Amino acid sequence: MKQFVLVLSFLSVFISYSQVSVKQPTYYYVSKWQLEELQDLPVGDKILFQQNCTTKLPANVPTGIIFFENVFHQDERFSMAIEFKDTVVASVTYYLSAKQKDLLKTIGYSDVKASGSAIKGQWTYTLNEEKRHTTIVGDKKRILVIQTL
Repeated sequence: MKQFVLVLSFLSVFISYSQVSVKQPTYYYVSKWQLEELQDLPVGDKILFQQNCTTKLPANVPTGIIFFENVFHQDERFSMAIEFKDTVVASVTYYLSAKQKDLLKTIGYSDVKASGSAIKGQWTYTLNEEKRHTTIVGDKKRILVIQTL
C-alpha cells in the first residue's frame, strides 16, 4: 500500500507540472511606424487586420499577433505587439529600453509608483482601470508595458 501511495504521489507531482508558454507573433512588420498611428488601437477596440504582403497568408485576419519592429516617437525607437482575438484588440505590449523611461509619459503612464522586487534593479507596477489592466515590468536593461482587457 505504501508503494502505491508513493507512486501515486510521484505521478501527481509530475502530471501537475506545467510551464508558461509564450505565443510568438504571427506577423512581423519591420518598416517604419509612428507611435501616433498605432496609439489609435486601444485595448478593447475592434480591428480586422488586412495584409497584402504575401499571397500565402489570408488577406483578412480576425485573430493573431502583430509585432511592429520600428516604432518611432520623435527620435526614440522601440517595438510593440498587438494581439487581437475575434477582431477585438486583446492586448498591447510595448518593448522599451531602460533609457526610454520618458516614453511612459507619452504612452499614458506619468505617475508610475514601482514596487521593487527581491532582485536588485527589478521592479513592477500594476494598474487596474475599468476597461484595461496594465502591468509594467522593468529591470536595468528593459521596460515591458502590457495592457490587457
